[in-house]
Amino acid sequence: MNIRTEKIADATTELAHRSDDKIADAASSIETGLRAGADCMRSGAEKSASQARQLVDANPLSSIALAALVGGLLVWLIKR
Repeated sequence: MNIRTEKIADATTELAHRSDDKIADAASSIETGLRAGADCMRSGAEKSASQARQLVDANPLSSIALAALVGGLLVWLIKR
């Protein structure tokens, strides 16, 4: 190969390596963001479940009435 072709090949290889590094960095950033979002959603779900448990523990009759109401609505929707 002549010198010009070797320089082009070297520049292309260098560009490919830099592109690969940038893609890897972007993928890492995306993964970090997705993990943070999943952790946030999990935390919110745990908080909601905890609040629901506290509500049921504090008001057992209200939770039974609410369950009956939801069941009645489901039956009504199914029959409709």
